[in-house]
Amino acid sequence: MLIAFALGPLLGIAWAQGLFTLVVATAFAQIAPASWRLAEARIVDVVTGSAIGLLCGMLAWPAGARAEVRRTMAGLLYECGPLIKGTVGMLAAVPAGSVPAPASLPALHRLRLAESAYAQFRSEPGSDAHVRADWHAVLLTAHHILLGAQWLPRFDLPTNALPPDAGDRARAGADTLARTTDRLADLCSGRRPKTADEATPSVRPAGPPLPVLVDLDMWLRSLTAQLTRIEAGLPEAIRRPARGTTAAGTASPGPGSGPDGPGN
Repeated sequence: MLIAFALGPLLGIAWAQGLFTLVVATAFAQIAPASWRLAEARIVDVVTGSAIGLLCGMLAWPAGARAEVRRTMAGLLYECGPLIKGTVGMLAAVPAGSVPAPASLPALHRLRLAESAYAQFRSEPGSDAHVRADWHAVLLTAHHILLGAQWLPRFDLPTNALPPDAGDRARAGADTLARTTDRLADLCSGRRPKTADEATPSVRPAGPPLPVLVDLDMWLRSLTAQLTRIEAGLPEAIRRPARGTTAAGTASPGPGSGPDGPGN
């Protein structure tokens, strides 16, 4: 059995099955005299198990992971918006430290689901047959958001309250990014976005720069660049979630504009 499990990943599943069959035959030969019916029972068991596995796969996963990866990515983006707003709200709170840190467990749970769906999607044959969204960039951006939500409050929590104008700009930037993640989530899930594209304002103060504002500004700016790149790389079928409309809601005739159009 050790040889079977060691050579299976190296030589292929056929070798693993063949060697494991020898293990089963040897084990049953110790109980009763072996005959040709042992091979017959083994073949029946293998064929029955394969048929059950194929039937379950056809019923539970008929179209592969294409729809599942879009659904999990949308759920991940929906969780990223509150995490950004909660992190900035904690850093810009008055008095400093009066707001608790945002809960990162829901976003982390969604990230694990999205990673599993993406791994399944990449393992399926023909996953690169058409131009598709850059789901890997979505995962990297979510990692960046989680890292900022965990490390910024730990290292950059100010001892004194931030200047009012800088705090307002930081909260405005977080709100804009949250609306951007919601818009991208709507596009991925096939819904019509509720918000329009906006530019993220700078959070750097007019006076001497504070470390927390520098780090916060770099975090928000980098997230803005990553989300902009993700949206620019979305296929046209995902960009136009409703037939006859674009992401901004203007009329746009032409086939394949729904969420089930080509390229999704």
